[in-house]
Amino acid sequence: MRGIAVIAVVCDGAAVNRGFIQMHVPRTVTKSGVVFDTLNLAAPDRPLFFISDAPHLLKTCRNNLYSSGHVPQKSKTGNPVRILTKNGQKMEWSTIRRLYNANRSDTLRKGYKLNSDAVFLTSKSVMRVPLAENVMNREIADLIRQKGWSDCEELAVYLEHVHDMFRMLNGAHTTHAARTREPLYNAYTSVNDPRFEMLDKILKYFEEWDEEVQKLPLKKKEERAKRILSRETLAGIEITIRGFSGAVKFLLNAGTKFINATVFSQDCLEHYFGRQRCSQGGNRNPDALTYLQNQRNIAAQSGLAFVGRKRGNCAVQPLTLDDFDAKIPKKKKIRKKLEMPEN
Repeated sequence: MRGIAVIAVVCDGAAVNRGFIQMHVPRTVTKSGVVFDTLNLAAPDRPLFFISDAPHLLKTCRNNLYSSGHVPQKSKTGNPVRILTKNGQKMEWSTIRRLYNANRSDTLRKGYKLNSDAVFLTSKSVMRVPLAENVMNREIADLIRQKGWSDCEELAVYLEHVHDMFRMLNGAHTTHAARTREPLYNAYTSVNDPRFEMLDKILKYFEEWDEEVQKLPLKKKEERAKRILSRETLAGIEITIRGFSGAVKFLLNAGTKFINATVFSQDCLEHYFGRQRCSQGGNRNPDALTYLQNQRNIAAQSGLAFVGRKRGNCAVQPLTLDDFDAKIPKKKKIRKKLEMPEN
């Protein structure tokens, strides 16, 4: 109604969102039946693409690996939740713990980001994207290869594919690639960008993995499903790769000069509404006036943020309104004893 041309719908992999996407009639029919584009009813001259949030997808890829070889404490059968298997090799989280224990005593080590928070997950740390990124990267894959452990090559390949996919889907700004020395973060400027072919190869990797698992001589479907990523994660990967490539190519053909991949991420919105929820306290039903007051406070706190020197030895700490209201502790008076003069 306001003339905004909606190109893509971005969401996480929740069951409600997946059901909403599958309700649409696909504009491009896929072999797996996944819907990643549909006809835009508001503007029939352009399609509408669906994209699963890349940071959320990274966490699900890590969580599938984390559950591989893991036996819950309340399990009655004693069987692991998942046993990721590719080309006869098992990919288990125990290899990541083994690598951490082997290198944690080294003063200088390449995989320094592989810390205890990233390896020993909790209900809170499992939701943090940076911790998932610390594990699912090429540095960890190279370290696994350097150790020379048997039956670990497929795990290294899996980490590399997830690393490349996340980098190509998460470029933040035009200088992101130069600052991080990671060319996969570059902005997209041409429909002939080789990264589109890399994304297709990554999608083909997971499709071949699925075909291999379906041919395993196992009687139950549940046993075959344990040998690969969950169906929700596989569908999210296909939706994201196909929807992202289609949306970027469509915008470039429409005359857009460059596109940063992070515009298709919902992390910034999650961060903003997370701050809104924190401002509510016990109020779960705010009205419009309360929402606008919280927005004013958030804007004021952002404006008061102190930006330190880039080369300083102190971390940048945002200055909040609570710092002005903080009470200074009362200093304790020191009483001196009176000394009596000598006679």
